[in-house]
Amino acid sequence: MIIQSIDRSGHVIAIHKYVGSRVDIGRGFSNQHIINDPYADGKHVRVEYDHQHEVFFISDLESANGTTILRGKQIINVNAHPTPLQAGDTLVVGKTHMRIVTEHTPVPPPLRFSKFEETYRLLGQWWVFIIASIAVLSLNAWSIYIEAPFSETLTKQYAEGIYVVLVALGFAGIWSIAAKLQHLEVKFLLYANLALLAESIFMLLDLSEWVIKFNMAWLWLSGYTPELVAMAVLFVGLYICAYQATRLRLRGRIIFASIAPALIVLTTTMKLLDKDDFKSRPDYKMIVVSPSWQLRGSVTEDKFLAATKKVYKEAAPVEKKMSGAKKEDLMEEGDGEVGGGASSAVLRGG
Repeated sequence: MIIQSIDRSGHVIAIHKYVGSRVDIGRGFSNQHIINDPYADGKHVRVEYDHQHEVFFISDLESANGTTILRGKQIINVNAHPTPLQAGDTLVVGKTHMRIVTEHTPVPPPLRFSKFEETYRLLGQWWVFIIASIAVLSLNAWSIYIEAPFSETLTKQYAEGIYVVLVALGFAGIWSIAAKLQHLEVKFLLYANLALLAESIFMLLDLSEWVIKFNMAWLWLSGYTPELVAMAVLFVGLYICAYQATRLRLRGRIIFASIAPALIVLTTTMKLLDKDDFKSRPDYKMIVVSPSWQLRGSVTEDKFLAATKKVYKEAAPVEKKMSGAKKEDLMEEGDGEVGGGASSAVLRGG
């Protein structure tokens, strides 16, 4: 007799094999199958196997919480009288789910190793994580320096690279939880490294945009190259994560990995359909906010004009003073030129 411990979704957690036609189940140490469930009795249920008819019979041993058989959407309460258990039924003892099968019960075919199994193993190493993190931080610093080399907030902006690494770790944590819930191998570093490598590709593409446009304009495909590369990178990364952390079949993995690229296609299509006739330089954005939602308050036309006149009056003396200084400088330059001309005339006369 074989007892499979399963979770609520039906995935097998552990398998136990017993010799004989009768197995007692409960928390007591005198049982053949001992479960660590506070909702189960010391001797909770008895399972007997009829070899002649190849049928299991379940008998509840007057337990406090009872025993239940789940057969599809049907729920069967087990009592002291033997109740037949069909193949594929789920037996619930306390809060523990199990499935009882025979040696002749077929098992699903084994999962084949991927051709890229060695590549996945290498991508899940610590040294890859360190190199990928350094690459992201370096590319982020380079990008910020190129945009604003003399900015006073460069140190603060460089911290954005650390946020990218933290997001990658969060991404890896989500997939690790998914793998653990599916009772699959958790590959935390693999998921984190995939996220960091994808971000590195995006940064390199952004930094090389103008170089590619200048030297190989035909390769840029009218500006759609970034979208195509992003779609390919996202598809590959999500497909690998779904392959490693879920039990989805090939079609399910392809559909799941296509969600993010489909969003990029949708965004690009919306931009093409809603293309602006006029585009200002620099970009101008106007947000109309109802006066009731204006937290800082509104300014009336009279207040605006009064403030403008005040600023003008304060600036007028300074402007007048600067204009006078310029005139004096011009007069001095003119006097110098006249004096030089007179001296030249005297010299010529002499």
